[in-house]
Parts: sequence; structure tokens; C-alpha cells
Amino acid sequence: IGTITQKGETTWSGGKATVELETGDSGYDIEYKINDGEWTKYEGPIGNLNHGDKITARLTNDVTVGDEVVIEVKDEKGPVVAVTPGGTTTESVTVNVVADDMETGMSDTVTYTYYIKETSQPEESYTAPDDAQNITTNSYTFTGLTQGTSYDVKVEVQGDKAGNVGVGTVQNQRTDMVPGAGDNLEEGN
Repeated sequence: IGTITQKGETTWSGGKATVELETGDSGYDIEYKINDGEWTKYEGPIGNLNHGDKITARLTNDVTVGDEVVIEVKDEKGPVVAVTPGGTTTESVTVNVVADDMETGMSDTVTYTYYIKETSQPEESYTAPDDAQNITTNSYTFTGLTQGTSYDVKVEVQGDKAGNVGVGTVQNQRTDMVPGAGDNLEEGN
């Protein structure tokens, strides 16, 4: 009889996880196996783990064994997404995106969905043009916008190896004014 728990958080490095175990019951050793592997005496952090691996652990005193505890290795954090301005014209806004995942890492196939709304509109006003959904390019230009208007852009990135989604935004991207044009005029000097 005894308990085994995970000590602290799962740590990640180079796409691999490390897990530590602990028990408050003296007089027992912890033994574990990874997925369907062999039972191994626990002597410290268990490394080189992948997302989805299952660690089965139990207490033993070399005569008997306790109940098994299963700990699943999970990457539940989405990629970190940085959206940066790429320039504006009188009717367009361009953004560039960099995504990085500090846990399982980025997959070979990353897709991006680009959303835009006027800054003055509520959050639920974001829309994605048809050609800006689930595309593989990390830069996008919104066109057909109104001159002299401030826009917010949101980008969803699907692509860490655990299937998590990351989101990044850039705000207050103002389109240029047509030189010499007054309010709502599309022609000027």
C-alpha cells in the first residue's frame, strides 16, 4: 500500500520530455515501465519521453508489489506565435508570422489561418478570407481594405507535434491615406 505521484511539472528539451516520480512511503522502491517495456528500478528522472508515452509505476519491496499508477506524457501547450507587421498600403495590410514550440517542437507541416477586423470592432468580428485559411505560408496580405483605418490581425497556427494550436495577434495596423484624398475618397493627387 502506498502512493506514487509525479514530482513537479513535465520538463521538455529538444522535443523530448523528462518526468520525475516520488513517494512518501519509506521502505519501498519505485519501479516503472514505459509503454509496454520492461520494469525498471526508479533511480531518478525518466527522460527521452515522447508526447503520448505512458509511464506505469508501482511500489515494491522485493516481496510484493503495490497498485499501478499510470502517468501519461502530454504536451498541452500550443506554439508561441509572434505576429509582426509587414507593411501597409492604402488598401492592404501585410503580416509575418514566426511560431515556435518549446515542448514537442513544430511538425513538418504547419498551417496558418489569418483573421482580420477593424480595431474598433468587438473580438467576435474577426473573419478569415477564403484564401487565408489553413495555408502553409507564414506571411499574408489582406487586400480590399479601407484607407486610413486601423485593423487588428489574429493568426492561428496549427502545427506542433502534439496537435496543439497557437494564437498570436498584432493590433492597430493603420492603412495609408491616398495623398490629397479627403474622408472616404479613394482618389487623390
